[in-house]
Amino acid sequence: MGLVQSVLATAKPKDANAIRFGILGAANIAPMACTGPLKHLSGGVAHAIAARDRTKAQAFAKRHGIPNVFDTYEAVLADPDIDAIFIPLPNGLHAEWAIKAIKAGKHVLCEKPISSNAAQAKEIKSALDAYNSSHPQAPLVFSEAFHWKCHPLAKYIESCLLGNVEGWDVGTVEDVKSNLCLGSWMGVVFPESDIRYNFQLAGGSLMDLAYVVSMSRWVNEVDAVRQLMENEAKGKELETVHVEYQQRILAATFPVWEKDDRIDVDSTATLRYPSGSTATIHCGLNTDGVRLGDASLRIKGSRGTLSVFNPVLPFLYHTVTFEGTDGKQLSTTVYTDKEGKAQTTYFYQMKAFLDAVQSKKANFHSSGLTCIEDGIMNMKVVDALYENAGMPLRP
Repeated sequence: MGLVQSVLATAKPKDANAIRFGILGAANIAPMACTGPLKHLSGGVAHAIAARDRTKAQAFAKRHGIPNVFDTYEAVLADPDIDAIFIPLPNGLHAEWAIKAIKAGKHVLCEKPISSNAAQAKEIKSALDAYNSSHPQAPLVFSEAFHWKCHPLAKYIESCLLGNVEGWDVGTVEDVKSNLCLGSWMGVVFPESDIRYNFQLAGGSLMDLAYVVSMSRWVNEVDAVRQLMENEAKGKELETVHVEYQQRILAATFPVWEKDDRIDVDSTATLRYPSGSTATIHCGLNTDGVRLGDASLRIKGSRGTLSVFNPVLPFLYHTVTFEGTDGKQLSTTVYTDKEGKAQTTYFYQMKAFLDAVQSKKANFHSSGLTCIEDGIMNMKVVDALYENAGMPLRP
């Protein structure tokens, strides 16, 4: 329903001060994550694109109504008419071009993962902090594209975790299971030439499907905030409570690709958080079909268990169920926002990003956008998992 409404929606006329985007690379994700949403938002417009193959960039521009095609990424960054950059490049190029875009004075929406490793993510933050400290009246917005957090479904899950949905109170989180195996539930088969199998471009299942890390961390952070609000900060706005903590890795098993043992093809790990709760993450490329439908989030709490099928792309289809410790069973779906409209996760992400740029202040929690600090913490977990599994960090 949401996808159909988003695709069929009439293109919006653009505001005079619409944010002009430059796109680095004619990647497959760009129409869904950038040009598509921009067509239906008056506050932004796709202004230019560059790709390694100019012919490919020209074809992309023609197909998606982009007026300008440049020969190089540098030329896009140098264009004074461009306000923001969308980076859908291979993982190993994210940090390099994010830093260059920031130094060029551009806002950045970067595809996940934010970088190849935590050290690179910190370099992005250093560049962002340096620019913003010298331009306090015109700070840049940077966000990593974990789009799922911007959808109304994520807001509903959060409300359940905070005990704000009658009958759906999970209680204190005890265990989280987050799974995303592309080969099984989407019928995706990646060829050996795919960038996901390229170590130098930061390939691997965990890098490509870092949603599972993002989801498990997010659930435990919301739970920690709930406990803080109940025990120490009751009555405070959620925005005022900052949670940062370390998790301990209990186990990590990463089967590798037979042609390059640096590439994980199916990753499973168990972590323990300071609260005592555990989290098991599982992601895989071309996973065996016996795990059909393995795109899920399961949150077991002291008062019940919340299970979500397809939390990553809920606009396509999803289910939400709750089973209380008292035996009560509930189910629902959350396709629409407060205005009764159904859109894609990418639409909500782009809308939040445009709002942040135009207001010169990103409200990362309420919007669902992923801030640079959260991106760094995600990569710290990814690095630790690779190290625990005896694998090298992505370069």
